[in-house]
Amino acid sequence: MKTDESTSSRPPLEAVHLSGLIHHQMNHHNLDAQCHLCLQKFATRKAFQEHHELVHTHNVVKCVFCKSAFDQPLEMKNGKWDDFFSHLYGEILYSRLAEHEERANSTNNNK
Repeated sequence: MKTDESTSSRPPLEAVHLSGLIHHQMNHHNLDAQCHLCLQKFATRKAFQEHHELVHTHNVVKCVFCKSAFDQPLEMKNGKWDDFFSHLYGEILYSRLAEHEERANSTNNNK
């Protein structure tokens, strides 16, 4: 049975492709994760983690978007870092999707 796409719970095909592109950019090119303390940006998880462990050793790691607190860098074992990066990854993904949507709306309004 064929379903009407307007009633389907699946996202539009463009959104699926855009989400895949953003995932690819984040995983293979530039994560663009930002430190909540000094606002420096990092291309990889490793660089971000090392920055916190060396520069902000005694500060709690927080999400730059929602300010969720995790732990001090040296207290965060691999599982805790994985939790943090999963959280941050989602925040970055949603912010990039919103940026693309704003640009698309702006382009459509200028036509």
